[in-house]
Parts: sequence; C-alpha cells; structure tokens
Amino acid sequence: MKPEEAARRLLEDILARYESVEEFIGLLRVDPFVDTTEIPPISDYLWTIPT
Repeated sequence: MKPEEAARRLLEDILARYESVEEFIGLLRVDPFVDTTEIPPISDYLWTIPT
C-alpha cells in the first residue's frame, strides 16, 4: 500500500470515530506523564486505532 493511501485510510478511520483530528490527538495523550493506552508503532502502513 502506498503511503498516501495508508494516510487516507488512517484519516478516514479517525474521522469515523471522532469529531475531528484535533479531538483524536487530544485523547492520545491527556496527561503526557501518565499514559493509559500504549499505541503500537506504525509499520507497513497498516495501523488500527485502539478503541
């Protein structure tokens, strides 16, 4: 999969679950000193958003 296609799919997944990209980013690290969810690294342009 091309990086552009992977980016488009990731953005579609984010917007399907959240009101905006900003909301998603805000929820990633509510408190940078106390993370509650480990997010796997992006690899092979396939990445799923933890729910």
